[in-house]
Amino acid sequence: MADHKEKLLQFLKERSLFFEEITLSSGKRSSYYVDCRVTTYSPDGAFHISEILLGRICQWRQEGQRIDAVGGPMIGADPIVAALCLLSYLRGMPLPGFIVRSEPKKHGKRRLIEGNLRPGDHVVLVDDVITTGGSLVKAIAAVEEAGAHVVKLFSLIDRDEGAREALRGYEYESIFTSQDFLPSSS
Repeated sequence: MADHKEKLLQFLKERSLFFEEITLSSGKRSSYYVDCRVTTYSPDGAFHISEILLGRICQWRQEGQRIDAVGGPMIGADPIVAALCLLSYLRGMPLPGFIVRSEPKKHGKRRLIEGNLRPGDHVVLVDDVITTGGSLVKAIAAVEEAGAHVVKLFSLIDRDEGAREALRGYEYESIFTSQDFLPSSS
């Protein structure tokens, strides 16, 4: 897993990290931005992410944790979930996926959750970058209202701006934090 993590960090720094004033989805202003989609939608980036996450899911299962599906909030989770579903199938342990919309579709079946989530499922929710945790909090509420159980939360990057507090009561981990991307002050 260490090689995958090192490669992923390299890709994120080279492809996805920008130092400029920007407004984040949380509404906060920032002097840097990690546009994970540049990496998560690349074949090699998606591969390393799904290797890391599938490795963690295998560890959690070995520890006795039931995990039936993986999902997360649109749009950050979409490529992560898709890559993980494919890799899990190729490895002989198929893991269904789903995504949670910010609001129900206005047409068709008008769903808030798309994909393979069933009542009673034990799920891992993933997202690319977490700032305040707001997107995951909304996704948790939707998944629990659908009758499933959120057992783990996982992100590529935690910006260290309040997400851990917002997600208290849930097991949460991230691959990287903002400290992995910001220049050291020493």
